[in-house]
Amino acid sequence: MKKCLLIIFYAVLTGCAHQVTPSGGPKDITPPKITYSNPENFSTSFKGNRIELHFDEYVQIKNFTKEVLVTPALKKPLKYKLKGKKLIIEIADTLLPNATYVFNFGKSIMDINEGNPLDSNVFVFSTGNVLDSLKINGKVIDAFSLEPQKDISVFLYASIKDSLLFKSIPDYITYTNEDGSFEFTYLPATKFQLAAAEDINNNKKADVGEKIAFTNSLVSSQDTLPRKLLLYLPEIKQKQYVKSTVFDENKARILLNLPENNLEIQYLSSCEDCFLEQNKTSDTITIWTKSDSLKIALFGANFSDTLQLLQRKKKKKTQEKIYFKPLYKNHNYPYFKNILLEAGTPLKQIDSAKFIIVTPGDTLYPKVLLSNNRQIELRHPLKEKTNYKVIILPQGVTDIFEITNNDTIQIPVQTNSHTEYANLKLTISGAFPSSYILNLIKENTVQKTAFFQKDTMLQFKNLPHGDYQLKLVFDQNKNQKWDGGNYAQKQLPEKVIYYPEKVKMPKGWDVDITWDLNHLNNP
Repeated sequence: MKKCLLIIFYAVLTGCAHQVTPSGGPKDITPPKITYSNPENFSTSFKGNRIELHFDEYVQIKNFTKEVLVTPALKKPLKYKLKGKKLIIEIADTLLPNATYVFNFGKSIMDINEGNPLDSNVFVFSTGNVLDSLKINGKVIDAFSLEPQKDISVFLYASIKDSLLFKSIPDYITYTNEDGSFEFTYLPATKFQLAAAEDINNNKKADVGEKIAFTNSLVSSQDTLPRKLLLYLPEIKQKQYVKSTVFDENKARILLNLPENNLEIQYLSSCEDCFLEQNKTSDTITIWTKSDSLKIALFGANFSDTLQLLQRKKKKKTQEKIYFKPLYKNHNYPYFKNILLEAGTPLKQIDSAKFIIVTPGDTLYPKVLLSNNRQIELRHPLKEKTNYKVIILPQGVTDIFEITNNDTIQIPVQTNSHTEYANLKLTISGAFPSSYILNLIKENTVQKTAFFQKDTMLQFKNLPHGDYQLKLVFDQNKNQKWDGGNYAQKQLPEKVIYYPEKVKMPKGWDVDITWDLNHLNNP
């Protein structure tokens, strides 16, 4: 009897047990497949507004609206529903006659377990009797750096109207890959306008503040040559204004929203010992003053403004001390330059007789120049690998706040050697009649710039050692800077090329190269 009960109890346990997939084992990497569709993939003469896709396993839908790309573009969004292993897609638009439609599902359809995307994410049908089979491909690169641009929207327009990039939804759309490449497939035999945009807000148009690219002529789907699109940020004609102001510790700082190279300032109130500075990007003005308030008028090329500034916090007495720093590293100072010192505050006067340069075996009396009220230049040739000490005797300098050095100031300077540098001789041949800008770039920083208009030989001495890129801008409007394009006038950005390989500049070397431009097309 006991044996019988045990057997029955065991049977109940086994019958009620829940079967689960064992943990571990090989990962499922098999993507879902379409086993049946209506219409069939690559079918013709489609007249309906509903697509059915049947899969070999249960699937999940993710980011359908974002991932699914239909060309020619639809005006109304697709509707979809998932029933078991079947996906039903409803098309709300009226499809164009005799058009080949491409549905690219991206990664919107995945299996449930591992998220493997559909094995073939392209579904094609034609509303006419034939499938179009032509293509247009190419690459989107940054117009200035020539770096490939990923995730850029690329547009095709069948219309030849102007300003479509900013006004109209394109007929065809695709996106660039990691390497900047793009491809339109299943196109009819016709010509298109080709353009691209960052499309940050995903409205399938270009908007102000987004980078764009375009071709200045129609492109044909029967032309198999890859297209190159140059992406740039159009110049925006913004209204200029004062963005912010700060007036602390005898220093008023005015920040503009845009650079202004031709700024004029008028003082509308008494400004005692005022000293004006403008930064390199021409968007920040600093006024040093002993006054507690300032009233000034600003005049730019396209704006004017009047400011009333009140000082919030005056300079502390404990800070009333003049200090200097060399413009270059004082332990590795360029041997071929004069010593340049920068003061912490604008200087009112200097006594050049109180400036001395001392070496272990000599005392030097340089010519002393005050260049821009904060920089002092000590003109005297320097020797390589030499320890110098700049000495400013008491009362040698006085700033605009009447602060002077009551103690001797000593600033050590150690020069480096010519072996720390390299020299480059660059011969340019085959240059077209044009204006050119040459940049020598090291670690993404422009080290030297030169301008020329014909075949030339350029010499660059005392370059920091390392690997350089040579970048050439075809300066067509001769304004000595690179300019982007003009979409309204179909004017492309100014052409940029790089020397085909990096130029190695080892320490102490003289490098001689020739750059032949004969193989280039006329810019």
